[in-house]
Amino acid sequence: MSAVVQVHSNLFQVAEEELGRFFQLFGEGVKELSMPSGFIDSVWHRLLKCQTKYKAFCLQTVGKEVGHAQDSGEGRVPWVRDYEKRFGSLHPVWFMDAHGNLDQIVYNEYKATGEWTRGSWRCRPIPGDGGDED
Repeated sequence: MSAVVQVHSNLFQVAEEELGRFFQLFGEGVKELSMPSGFIDSVWHRLLKCQTKYKAFCLQTVGKEVGHAQDSGEGRVPWVRDYEKRFGSLHPVWFMDAHGNLDQIVYNEYKATGEWTRGSWRCRPIPGDGGDED
């Protein structure tokens, strides 16, 4: 396996693990959850395409199905502290676009301040069975 393929494969694995952590926050009732990572969102959409795998993923990570709803916005990502209390610092994959490109400026700001003030999102989790798939 080439190094590029290995890195790509590992990145998807990390993104899936981070999505599971995000779902755990949802299951714990953390408020104002939105999905600010284009890369993790792309993994979420990939999972949604196979409802059997998606349901198994949800049940494994949070114990119930998680829906997907369109909800766009931008600004401060309010759930960062909840994440850090449970899992530690955010992984750089949170700061990647759908193609895996790291927003180094925003990531460096997060590392320096512990805040994510320049996030943008297009969706959020909701109770349910997968929700929209767009």
